[in-house]
Amino acid sequence: MSRVLRREDVQDYIGLLSDTWVLEQETMFLLRGDYGEDAYHEVRKNVDLNSRRRNNVAMIGQMLAKYACGVRSDHARKAYNSLTEEVQDKANEIISDLLGKVL
Repeated sequence: MSRVLRREDVQDYIGLLSDTWVLEQETMFLLRGDYGEDAYHEVRKNVDLNSRRRNNVAMIGQMLAKYACGVRSDHARKAYNSLTEEVQDKANEIISDLLGKVL
């Protein structure tokens, strides 16, 4: 396991992505603006449900890492890539469903 993946904040992010209930709650907090004005505006600025070129699910995942766990984007990518494909798919599905419902 790499040094990055042993970091406590990165482990928290891995736990967030792996626990469907926690992921749903934290994603809702982010989408509703519960992490503050900066987070709310970042979501509104960077998420475009009409764009085929933008990976909105990945964008939300990066923002969750930043606002919920204090994890840098490069560390978040390593954490996400360390998950099994099954966990990745479930996390993507949850975020995608919530994006469609909330935004």
